[in-house]
Formats: sequence, C-alpha cells, structure tokens
Amino acid sequence: MTHCPSPFALAAVAVAALALAATAHAESMGALHCNDDAGAPRRKGETVTVSGVVTAQFSTARSAHLFLQDATGAIGVYASPKNCAAVGDSLRVTGVVSSYNGLTQLAGTAEQPVRIDSLGRAARVPEPLVRTLAQLRAAAQADGCEPDESRLVRVENVLIRAIHGERPAAGATFGDDTNYLLVSATDSTSTLPMRVVDPEGCDLSRSLEGHPIPAEVPVGVTGILSQFTGRNATTGGYQLLPRGRDDVQPMPAATRK
Repeated sequence: MTHCPSPFALAAVAVAALALAATAHAESMGALHCNDDAGAPRRKGETVTVSGVVTAQFSTARSAHLFLQDATGAIGVYASPKNCAAVGDSLRVTGVVSSYNGLTQLAGTAEQPVRIDSLGRAARVPEPLVRTLAQLRAAAQADGCEPDESRLVRVENVLIRAIHGERPAAGATFGDDTNYLLVSATDSTSTLPMRVVDPEGCDLSRSLEGHPIPAEVPVGVTGILSQFTGRNATTGGYQLLPRGRDDVQPMPAATRK
C-alpha cells in the first residue's frame, strides 16, 4: 500500500527547505558590525541578505522595527510597512546596510525597499548573553568592531533609577519612550542607560508602560544592546532595550549581593 504524505507534512518539508536555502545564501550578521575610522559601517550602502531568528519586536503602526539574530551576531531591521513577526519567528531579510546614531542596521530606499520573508518558527530562540554593565559600555573593540551590538543580552544585580540617577518616586511606573539608568547594585559608578520602547503597531499585552518600577530591589534585565550616539558622535551611546515586563525581574534573594 502506498502512503501519501499529508498536506501538513509537505508544508513542513517546504518550510524546512526554504529555511535551508535562505541560510545557504545569507551573510553572517556578525561581519556587518565593523566600522571604519569615522565610525561608519565598513559595508555601508551595500545590499545584503541575512537569515535569523527574531529576538525583539518594536514595530510601530507604520514601520517595521525588529531585531534578528543568527549564530554570529544580530542586526536591527527598519522598514516600511510594519511587520509584526513574533519573537521566535525565522526570517530572511534583504536590505541596505546603514547607520542611525551609531547603530548599524538594515534599511531600505524608495528604489529598493527592505524585503522580509517569513521562514516559519525557529527550532530554537537564542539565549541572552550575560554581560556586565561595564562590558556593554565597552562593546566597541579596538579594531572598530562591535560583536555584541543588537544582540540579546542580560545584566544581573542592577538597580533601576531615573536617567540622571535619582531613585524613582514611590509608586512610579514605567513610561513609553522613556530613558532610565541601570546602576550596579555593588558599584554605583557602573551604569548603562535603559530605554523603554513599546511595539505600538503589534502586541502590547506585555508592555512595560504603566508597570510598577521595582526600584527597591536588584533586578535582572534582558534586552537588546542598542546604540544612540546623539548628534555629531559616532561611538558610545550604548543602551539596553527591554522587550516587555517579562524582561525586568527581581533577582532571587539568594543571588543578591
């Protein structure tokens, strides 16, 4: 008796084949994060194709704003229209290497918009790299490369403060598009900005906006290592972007120092 494969099995094979083909022709994301002496990506203006897993989703009602990661590194994707691919989805993206306030990203032009193709759900979502605040602030290497830029990372045993270092008022809650300061619970001189950004165009069910700030206890924070250097600067400006309330959790009492 001949058994015909079910439509579901055929679909799974097709997705797997598409993912394999995409990976075979994709560039390594880690190789895109090396800058010239002026701080610009060495491959700025080149069109590249990458393939990886969505690690963060910040898309607005009009634009796609997400982060993608492979085994070598990660990259931010900025495009139009919005794209609500979920964390854990596998995508193939073709775009132009560009830079915005120091952050290397894939974007598009009027003549060549970003192309985003879905490859189904990934078999494994990348685990965050555990880093100290000092390590994240020093993400740029002497050779101009930034291997942790746009990666999913985690810092532990930190306190959340207002951006200038003051303790939040009792009962304060997180605000959208608002900057905070992460301060080491053991070394108050070790700090890193944290910015809350909501995926306004997609799922807001786990938003940090309006959620109480755990100011009294050390926390662990997971998020994307982003960068915003500001005007006339090309280096520094690293900041952590948590993806939602699940990314900010009190440290277990036994691990606090």
